[in-house]
Amino acid sequence: MNYAYNLFVNRALTAADFGTFAAILGALAILSVPVGTVQTVAARYSADYAAEKNLGKQKSLFCYLFGRLFIVGLVVFIIFAIFPSQIASFFVDNPENSLVIPVVLIGLAYIFTLLIPINRGFMQGRQQFGALSLNFIGDSFFRIILGLSFLLPLAMLPAKDTFINVMTQSLKIDHSWAVAAAVGAVVGGTFLAFLISFGPLANMLKNKEKKAKINLSEVNKYIWPTLAMYICLSLLFNVDIILVNRFAAVGTSLTPANAGEYATLSTLAKLVFYITGPIVTVMFPMIADRIKKGVKHYMLLVATMVTVLFTSVIVLGLFAAAPRAIIGFLTPDYVNVAEFLVPMTIIFLVFGLVNVLTNYFLSLKDYLFLVPLGVMAVVEIVLITLFHSTVVQVIQMVIVSQTILLLLLVFIYAMMKKDQLIKVFKYSNGN
Repeated sequence: MNYAYNLFVNRALTAADFGTFAAILGALAILSVPVGTVQTVAARYSADYAAEKNLGKQKSLFCYLFGRLFIVGLVVFIIFAIFPSQIASFFVDNPENSLVIPVVLIGLAYIFTLLIPINRGFMQGRQQFGALSLNFIGDSFFRIILGLSFLLPLAMLPAKDTFINVMTQSLKIDHSWAVAAAVGAVVGGTFLAFLISFGPLANMLKNKEKKAKINLSEVNKYIWPTLAMYICLSLLFNVDIILVNRFAAVGTSLTPANAGEYATLSTLAKLVFYITGPIVTVMFPMIADRIKKGVKHYMLLVATMVTVLFTSVIVLGLFAAAPRAIIGFLTPDYVNVAEFLVPMTIIFLVFGLVNVLTNYFLSLKDYLFLVPLGVMAVVEIVLITLFHSTVVQVIQMVIVSQTILLLLLVFIYAMMKKDQLIKVFKYSNGN
């Protein structure tokens, strides 16, 4: 449903506006790095406390995280409310008021964007996967409804006619408030999902037992490597779109239309990550649970890697079989870049495997992986900064940096399992 919303916005907005919309969401994703950190920390320790069947510890951790992150979100909102024009100028030169509004909205959204992963992290750690899935679906559903409600009136036509014309590519909503409306729907969807996310945690929140003491120093020590991981992953996932949009804005060989094309390719290719991401969401608390109980877990990693790779290859194969037909059906205005759809999809195939391994290492509390992760995130930024004359060149730089990162992570895992691998090798050779 997220995918459907992004495709609708792609059809509704002009290429330049969609490039700006994608860049703003990319910036929000990078700004929201603590979101992934919070959800992972909440999931990791709520899984431990759930294994102990200790509601008191769960509630203590919840209150600790909620109170501190509300203050952080409030401070960020105040900064965005005071300096909206300066922040908006990062995306385009001399931003109009219509682009300042999305910046203020992002600042407001940051409050509950920081808080909702606490609730989701607890659902994840307690292995309430049905409730977690429904909350994400609700977020996306509200986003679609609000997006239609905000964007369609801007065309100044009957809503039904506007929707049909947008979907048939006979109309673009070329309005100064179009980007603000599209971003506002994202913010509103997340807010509504936040409100309904308390329901599955009712038994914990209503717990009358005295709050149990938890090891906050251990939790705090886990936060920093988790934060570092999500900063790097968020850069790898979003910085290319931001840089392409920025270089197009300052008048390099890239144009605003190129930025829209790149954002469109990225949106289509992210189908791989939308499909495989939940697999990792399930893997993480299950591994944490097995570690807590002293149960072997390496086969769970193997199963996750194989599932992610197999699923990604299926999507890649479909895209490779008919890229022009797929883009023509989903976003007809961009069939001229259909040849780049497969290379862009390879980026997210590799990123999906990187995501599995980094989350696996984090669940083990083995932080050596942060070294290659941080280095390659910087390398990707440097490569795009140096080589961005065309869309295909940017794609090549991202593929190179992320493939090297994946190989380095596999090497680290092989070193961790060196003794076992040597035994397997000797056994296979009859020794």
